[in-house]
Amino acid sequence: MRHQKIYLLKEAIRGFKGARLISWTSIFTIGITTSVAGIILIGLSIFLSIANFQADQTGGSATSTIRVFLAQNAEDAKSIKRVKRTLSRVPHLDSCVFVSKKEALTEFQKEFDPEMLEVLPYNPLPPSFILFPDKYYQTADKINRLKEILKSIRGVEEVTGYHAHLVWLDKWKLPLMTLGFFLFLFIGGGLVLIVSNAVKLNLFTRKTLVENMKYCGADEVFITIPFLLEGLILGLAGSVFGVTCTFIAFFLIDMISPGFSIKGKFLIPLILILFTSLMGSWASFRTVRKFIHEDN
Repeated sequence: MRHQKIYLLKEAIRGFKGARLISWTSIFTIGITTSVAGIILIGLSIFLSIANFQADQTGGSATSTIRVFLAQNAEDAKSIKRVKRTLSRVPHLDSCVFVSKKEALTEFQKEFDPEMLEVLPYNPLPPSFILFPDKYYQTADKINRLKEILKSIRGVEEVTGYHAHLVWLDKWKLPLMTLGFFLFLFIGGGLVLIVSNAVKLNLFTRKTLVENMKYCGADEVFITIPFLLEGLILGLAGSVFGVTCTFIAFFLIDMISPGFSIKGKFLIPLILILFTSLMGSWASFRTVRKFIHEDN
């Protein structure tokens, strides 16, 4: 059994060496194709990372914060306690922080000119609650529904929150994901075609060997495995070029935007390696089976 495995691996390498020009051309073409696939994945990842980056800049939570301002007739301790109790029952909220009138004034004086409120004999700023929604609220529609629920609470005067990034994400997420999916299908088809042609040419150059193996009683699986491994090697070798280009792209992005973090930075190279390897193996398997059955 061990000798069989060594023989099959040697046959795969021999086929690779026997048609060097075809093999290296295929690897180079697969490398370019994989690089394009990597660029698509990086583009989609940047899109999602920008949305998360905007959320972090506008509140620090998954979907940014929501500010609930209390009405003038709900500024007493009893009303504040009642509103807080009601907010605690709202689902999918990570936390709820109360901001008193005094804290609101201090916050205002830090961000704006303190002299703006000095002309008034009293503090006009209302108490409020800062709400931190969890990852459930990742769409503008869900956030808007949450705002409507909060507005209906007795004692609440106004609900604010910056969620433009969610509107932007909702608008472009589906079109970009759909485009990426179809481009990946197109690239997958290209990889299958490249590997199929390389394996097909190797099959024709080694047709006599395949026929001799059949006459000696070798089954279809035994004949297929060397070419299957050959397709796997082509896919893996081509993916190295694509993964290298991907890491270069990551390096350039880090140089241009040092504080920007891309989602799935280490997952993208793994996807590219698996994608090209599987496409190469499947293309080889499909080509060899077709060749054997046509020959019969």
